[in-house]
Amino acid sequence: MQITEDLLYQYAPIAEDEIMAAYPSEDAVPRHKFSNRFERKMKRLIKVQKRSPQMRKMMLAAKRIAVFLLICSAMITTCFMSVDAFRQKVIEIITEVFEDSTLFRFSSTGKMPEELAAFTLTYLPEGMEEIYREKPEEVLSIFILYEDPEGNQLTVDQQAMGHNKKYSVLIDTEGASSSTISIHNEEALLISNGESSVIMWEDGQYVWLITGDISADEMTKVAAGISITKD
Repeated sequence: MQITEDLLYQYAPIAEDEIMAAYPSEDAVPRHKFSNRFERKMKRLIKVQKRSPQMRKMMLAAKRIAVFLLICSAMITTCFMSVDAFRQKVIEIITEVFEDSTLFRFSSTGKMPEELAAFTLTYLPEGMEEIYREKPEEVLSIFILYEDPEGNQLTVDQQAMGHNKKYSVLIDTEGASSSTISIHNEEALLISNGESSVIMWEDGQYVWLITGDISADEMTKVAAGISITKD
């Protein structure tokens, strides 16, 4: 028998009904429970889609440099300013506050280190293992990503500053609380929204950023455990 278009149009719906009938009913299929990490990502995605196209475009451009949802500068005493700029040491920071996020623009006129200082982490939350490392050749910086078996992530970002280098970061500050702590004798800001935490500080040559799906106490231990490798 020759198969024609007319036959396909006639019998395709019948075949579709038979195939669909073989599947269990919707009530018989158990509901899938998504991970907390997945739920958090979906909430952030829905929030982004509600913004205007212009705002999304600006945020996506800034997030090429940023890694995570919360960040603040170690030189800022509050993360809820209007547009403001100030200079401390050789690093200048300009902040722009939006409805539920803050954009930070860093620039430096100091001397750029000749090479990136190597470091090790003497403390990591249980189960965290390194899964990715990026060290661009064109800039002095390193980004390391850790993850535990449950999908919780931790990132460490070290950025060398100097020679008119510019560094921009966009962060979600909605519902976040902040406090000032001391990390390696430097003033640092600890930001937490209950689910994730961020610590950021500068030591004159580098901007250090640590973000993760961990508590503020665990985040502080990670930051305090950074050990610069001496030559």
